[in-house]
Amino acid sequence: MTLICAHRVNEPDALREVPTDLGVEIDLHADGDRLVLVHDAFSTGPDFETWLAGYRHRFIVLNTKEEGLEQRITAMLTERGITEWAFLDQSFPFLVRSLRSGETRTMVRLSEYESVATAMALTPRPDWVWVDSFTGSWPPAEELRTLADHGFRLMVVSPELQGRPLDDEMPAITQRFLDAGIRLDGVCTKQPARWHRPEAPWWGP
Repeated sequence: MTLICAHRVNEPDALREVPTDLGVEIDLHADGDRLVLVHDAFSTGPDFETWLAGYRHRFIVLNTKEEGLEQRITAMLTERGITEWAFLDQSFPFLVRSLRSGETRTMVRLSEYESVATAMALTPRPDWVWVDSFTGSWPPAEELRTLADHGFRLMVVSPELQGRPLDDEMPAITQRFLDAGIRLDGVCTKQPARWHRPEAPWWGP
């Protein structure tokens, strides 16, 4: 089934409100020797250890807001037996370093400014492509099909995360996947209920 990830679930109280059959996206910074969940730099937030104590969910998108946090994050997740996750928004040197170390649980972005060729050039390849649009111009079906044929899983960035109405673009996004002949692997959204469409032909098996 399509993986729906609730966007920016940085507070333990917010995590408790998310159904456990969904994934979540979080933002991570270092605060001294602690890892904290907060979106903005030079701020602090809930402790990652505390947040993990309440985690019972399907998947974590780990948006790393600083370089070099990956080993600490991985160790904390491994200690708790959490295996379903992926890093997001690593700088390219750190993305390459992760892949070369054998860690493929990461995401490379596809958008108007980041190409299929970039994703295809990575060796080994990341597990996921973060399919984004900053302008409302979504990748063509042929590009989505190429990525799927090469083993990438595709997670769409729901348009409301870029400040655009979901209803204006959802039909075009899902039609792209239908035209490509593939299912939607995942979506990150502020509106999980709108994307929960098991009856839809684009819904993942």
